[in-house]
Amino acid sequence: AAVIANTNRLYLIHQMTDSFLQKGIRYCILKGETLSYLYNDHNCRISSDTDIFINKTDKETAIDVLEQHGYVVKPLNTMSNQIHAIHPIAGFIEVHLALYNEISADVWFDNKILITEDYRLIKCDDGKEIFALGINDGLVFLALHYIKHFLSRGVGIRQLMDLLLYVRKYKKDIDWERFNQLLEHLNYKKFFDNSIGIGVKYLNIKEEDMPEYRSDDSIIGRLLSDIESGGVFGGNEDSRIGFSYNYTKERFHRFKNEDYDVYVKKWWRPNVIKAIFPSVRSIAVKFPYVKKTPLLYPVAWIHRAIKLLTGIIKKEKSVYKYINPQKAVENNETIKKRMELIRELDMI
Repeated sequence: AAVIANTNRLYLIHQMTDSFLQKGIRYCILKGETLSYLYNDHNCRISSDTDIFINKTDKETAIDVLEQHGYVVKPLNTMSNQIHAIHPIAGFIEVHLALYNEISADVWFDNKILITEDYRLIKCDDGKEIFALGINDGLVFLALHYIKHFLSRGVGIRQLMDLLLYVRKYKKDIDWERFNQLLEHLNYKKFFDNSIGIGVKYLNIKEEDMPEYRSDDSIIGRLLSDIESGGVFGGNEDSRIGFSYNYTKERFHRFKNEDYDVYVKKWWRPNVIKAIFPSVRSIAVKFPYVKKTPLLYPVAWIHRAIKLLTGIIKKEKSVYKYINPQKAVENNETIKKRMELIRELDMI
């Protein structure tokens, strides 16, 4: 049943990407189907959603294409670098306008995530061809995406397997000097090496299929415990919520010589205005009656404000989420324990 549902989903995704090309939208698929061929049986790697990367300038055209194909586009979050949409058969889709949000790209990855290669075509099981990142760009994205989830809240075995199988497939084609220099610069080499160690020790990955690495059994055990307790994307433990804010604050001065609070406010303030006064198109997704006429925008704005105020009064929402999300985070024992592991991995 899962395979049949996935086949139907991919058929509709391919129709949509064809429309992207017809409209002149340059795209590539991130992860998902472009990684399924790494597995012995492609159906072992079924995604629950689809990630597509496009240029920011194509945002409005992409939304039009999505809606024409029956997707319901969710309200556009001013702080997000993604368009979220859902389809009854094709499922959830994320259209990325940037590979990472501004703070992650700047503070975690020092703005080193660049697309340096042409996209490549990958042939799908149904004969269609879809665009994917170049081999080296693909490795950088996969590795940092894996790291991003670990730093955000948690990461799962599937993300690790994607990375290890990709390395095995393209070991001879990868520019290892470029990749290792990047990880050393970002201080993520030790985490990457110990992730390989997990694969070799527990996931039936052959050592000769991997690049040179150094791992520590004690760290491997703690990493696996973190994966097990957190589950996929760390969703099993609500106490992990906000971990990324703590990490960002600790990480900040690795590449920055300015005040952290000033930096956050400088980044946050322009987005607050956008959050208070969203575009007509964005607010119409939440309040469809605006689609009848833009004159109803003030009504929708008041409607939205009342819902927000009600949520804050009922304590369903935190005012800090809108004023300064960094202050909405509690530094609990789970976060402290994960930060200890981060320090042991030299990821600050």
